[in-house]
Order: sequence, then structure tokens, then C-alpha cells
Amino acid sequence: LDLLLNPDTLIPIYANQRIPVCASKSIFLVGSTYYPNRNIDSWRTTALNYLKNKDFKGYVFIPEIENSYETDLTYNNHLEWEEYALKKAGIIIFWLSNELENLDIDYLKLGYLLAKFPEKLILVNMDNSRDNHYLKYYCDNLNIPQCLSLEETLNMVMEKLK
Repeated sequence: LDLLLNPDTLIPIYANQRIPVCASKSIFLVGSTYYPNRNIDSWRTTALNYLKNKDFKGYVFIPEIENSYETDLTYNNHLEWEEYALKKAGIIIFWLSNELENLDIDYLKLGYLLAKFPEKLILVNMDNSRDNHYLKYYCDNLNIPQCLSLEETLNMVMEKLK
């Protein structure tokens, strides 16, 4: 039971895998998903590598399918997996995309997270490349941390989960 609560290594949990019942030391990586055929490196892969290099010990929930984007997982099952993982996560990192095609769904999901899990949420990629004044205003009012870089965010998260 102690290893479930306090894993001795980083354990990624993908959308096609079961979420442990006891997952207190955990991070959910929410935001845009970049598919392999787009030739864009996944920010989640970068985050996982950084956490491994920093010897993070805990769960990382990744709303992608491990090793493949072909699965028997239905859309509703995927959404149910995400909802359960969000409830279990100790911290939710939200990656703000710079790609216009992802913004509608990202902002819809962000609004949901702001309403339901503000105490767990940290925003990353809060730079000046887009107009974030409206978003910044509400995050400031809800005391939601905002970071410029993924590295800054992950360092903050590891400190909070100690």
C-alpha cells in the first residue's frame, strides 16, 4: 500500500491504462495533443523526460494512448478516464497551445478545470505571444499559478508534491 501512495519511481499512466486507486503523488498533463504525423514533439514527452532526469517519484497521467493512436478505447471511455484521472491527480498542469487550431477545445477544457479544480491547477506557457489578459485576470483572481516555461512549472510541481 505504501508503494501505491508513494511510488519509488516515476510511473506514467496513459489513457489506455488503469489508474491506481491510491494516487496521491500525481500530476495530470492537460493540453494540446500533438500527433506523430504532425512532426511536432509532444510537450508531454519533454515533461516526462524532465521529471525522470530530476528523479521525480510519483504518477504522471497522460491523456494519450501509449505507443499508438489506434485503440479500442472509445471516445466516451477516454473522457471518463480523463475525468477520473483529474479527480485523482494532486496537481493539474495545463499547457496553453500556441496553435490556433487547438485553442477552442483547449479553452473549453480550461474553463471546465477553472470551475472544477482551481486548487490543483497550474498554467504553463503563459507568454506574451498571444493576448492572455482575460485569462490572466481570472487566474489571478483564483490564485492559480502561471508559469512561462515547462521547466519552471515542473520545478514548482515537484516542490509542491514533496
